[in-house]
Amino acid sequence: MLRVPGAMVGSNTFPPPVIANRDRGLDALRGGGAFLVVVLHAAIPYLQHPLQGLAWPARSSTSSSLADGLFWWIESFIMPLFFCLSGYGCWQSLKNRSAVEFMRSRLKRLGRPFLAGCVIILPIEMYLWIGGWVLSGELPAVKLRSLKLTGDYAQLWGFSHLWYLQYLLLMSLPLALWKIQPWISSPERSSETAAVLSISRKNPGTLRAILCGLVFLGIVSLTLTWRPDVVTGFQHGFLPDPAKFAYSAEFFLLGITLAALGQPRFLDHPAVLGFSLLTAIAALIAVYQLTHAPQMLNSANETWTSPHRWLSGGLLASTAFFWTLTCWVMATKLPPLSPLVFRLAKASFWIYLVHHPLIVALEIGAVRTSLPATIQFVIVAGIGFALSWWSYHAWIEGSLADRLLHGQSLRRIPDHFTSSVNREHTAQAA
Repeated sequence: MLRVPGAMVGSNTFPPPVIANRDRGLDALRGGGAFLVVVLHAAIPYLQHPLQGLAWPARSSTSSSLADGLFWWIESFIMPLFFCLSGYGCWQSLKNRSAVEFMRSRLKRLGRPFLAGCVIILPIEMYLWIGGWVLSGELPAVKLRSLKLTGDYAQLWGFSHLWYLQYLLLMSLPLALWKIQPWISSPERSSETAAVLSISRKNPGTLRAILCGLVFLGIVSLTLTWRPDVVTGFQHGFLPDPAKFAYSAEFFLLGITLAALGQPRFLDHPAVLGFSLLTAIAALIAVYQLTHAPQMLNSANETWTSPHRWLSGGLLASTAFFWTLTCWVMATKLPPLSPLVFRLAKASFWIYLVHHPLIVALEIGAVRTSLPATIQFVIVAGIGFALSWWSYHAWIEGSLADRLLHGQSLRRIPDHFTSSVNREHTAQAA
């Protein structure tokens, strides 16, 4: 008989931990982000303008304006937001550990799920993808046995959605090396660094923070001017894509900066949140027009002096930056979370790992029905998210797999370990 925890039937078996307001908000971002990623992938078969370079096994004969709009909104900022969250959590993990302890923690937290996903999830996805193409008549059934793919279908070979864990592991290495530098271990330099961070945390300068934000926005704009397809397309392969890695690392460093220096006080002013939200919406509208204009999408093939290329880079960077900033500031203002939202945040890593094949399996069936595209999209997203979340609480929570997901030791842990894991969740989040 499946074990169904109390939270799934409206009661909570243990009280939520007492944590800082910002960490409460970041837990909400993790849970909400997991839901948005499910919606993102559920929308792919129904796009009016498909993502460039993405090989997908399900394609509807009709499109959905709702799916298309939600997809391009989520696609414009969701990975920058996750890398910012990861950088914040990574710094919290690093500052209280040695370099060796930090990398051991990263390998437990990220390496184990990554290897397990490569061994279990990727083979399942390989046959799902090929099976979808066989059912649609694009490939002969013999491909399920030979696995010999050519052309666009060969893009199947890669880490799929697990690229996020691969990138995080690679980004952790420079931090570990930085930690073991001689000046870090010097008492004089350590005390100086601590003093600087202490001053910055008390009151980061408004002008300095704004200038740093503008510099950061400029760097992201240059990256996306170089390669706008980092957002408007998909990069397949077992090796990291240089532009995609640089773009991800920039927001990872933004999260580290927020953790190390603290959030400037002026960001708490309602006018700042309003400005950020309005700018994000305006940039998103422009980006939506951009993604649906062929002459703009071809800007990657134009010279660096092309105004189309610079415009696309600036708009894409502004959308990613201001939506990330808006979500971050709003998260710090959230009231205490309900147990349901907290448990969603706790399940977010599992949802990220398992939703991909579930969504694709549902889509392969849904596109062969006569239901309207929007209805198909809503059903796939709803059932895919519900199954992903339910499977965590029914099968994973409190088990050995749960300890692996949270980077815990494999030794037997008493039943009350869950509450301590919850208290440390934000500090160890990937």
